[in-house]
Amino acid sequence: MYGGASLAVGIAKFLRCSGVHHQSRRSAFYSSKHILFYRDQVKPDEKLDRLAQRTMFVFWTWFFYQMINEGHTLLGENVFPDPSTFSDAELGIE
Repeated sequence: MYGGASLAVGIAKFLRCSGVHHQSRRSAFYSSKHILFYRDQVKPDEKLDRLAQRTMFVFWTWFFYQMINEGHTLLGENVFPDPSTFSDAELGIE
């Protein structure tokens, strides 16, 4: 009834129509990023990705600004002792 080639074509059409993928890994290109999909994962939300990157940029900018300008709030007051208060014996000078 069916030849070998036409049977394979019929099976391939059936699999495409039924949503069954015979490839478990697919590659997709969105903008300049290469994203590897495993099975049926959805495309990442670009708005959410940009929002997350901007949020982390603002956080790290704020964190490093605070560490540079007001680091004593995290490290505490008088982290380093005043070097003029050491005696010669403590400094190893004889």
